[in-house]
Amino acid sequence: MNSLPYHSNNSVMPVWVTIDEAVNIIKKHASEEVTASEIWRYALYGHLTLSIYFQSPVILRRIKTRKNKIFLMKGKDDPVNLLCYLSSEYHFMNNCWKVKTEGDFISPPSHIMDTPLLGYEYVMLQRLLAHSLDLPLPESGQCNIYRGILVSDGSDIFQVFEYRSLEQRIFQQLQFIPVDKASLCHDEINKIQFDRKKKDYFPVYHFPGDACFVVKRQHLESFISQLYSSQAKPSTQISTPLSRLLWLACKHNEHTNSLLDHPYKLVSVFEEWAASDGITDRLSGDTLKKALKRGSPV
Repeated sequence: MNSLPYHSNNSVMPVWVTIDEAVNIIKKHASEEVTASEIWRYALYGHLTLSIYFQSPVILRRIKTRKNKIFLMKGKDDPVNLLCYLSSEYHFMNNCWKVKTEGDFISPPSHIMDTPLLGYEYVMLQRLLAHSLDLPLPESGQCNIYRGILVSDGSDIFQVFEYRSLEQRIFQQLQFIPVDKASLCHDEINKIQFDRKKKDYFPVYHFPGDACFVVKRQHLESFISQLYSSQAKPSTQISTPLSRLLWLACKHNEHTNSLLDHPYKLVSVFEEWAASDGITDRLSGDTLKKALKRGSPV
């Protein structure tokens, strides 16, 4: 897992850009109107890879997968574990599944991580799209609630964790539950004897308040290349310096100097030369006329 530099001398584009900056870059390149809502939609449909910019430190642990499938495991069904280690959505369901992780808990060297949009970050993206289009916000969202926030380093998928005491985690989780259910859950937990000061790693099931979606330069460049390059019209206009050279070449060539004022006759001479050298492209009289006019010193 490599760290991401803040800047690079290899491109005028920053190593990462905000969504608004990405919109402006695409507008400049494609010469057409693009909105943030289109960026969200392209990302939801898998055409553009987004990254999450974590402004506060996060902890990651690799998810166990096989053939692109994520492993799940059963969590303990006592009140403390249900509240602390599982999503708050479980208080409305009758199961206790969670993502199976393996390996060490690590602090990533980069604070910007790609997202595969396989966890709760997908819901966050749906909400941003709905907000940008003035649509009702999704009530639950199209995502698997077992997974929490997921990120990728290009080869592995990681789940985001936080390290805190059971007491802090209990207080935090109760905020996400309706008051009546939170009161019942609080009463159940108070009947159990356990070390509330004990610290552990807990999955993050809600998008961090100070995190945001951004786009890495390589993903934006790839997106523009695939989606907009084919739409760009090749220019038939010849630059002024090249027009000057063309005019001089025609002016001082005995076969072409008399045809400078007749570009449509002159183009047949170029076509004859081109054919003798195996060039079969169709040459444009209009283009030649404009080039000679631009290159003429008169």
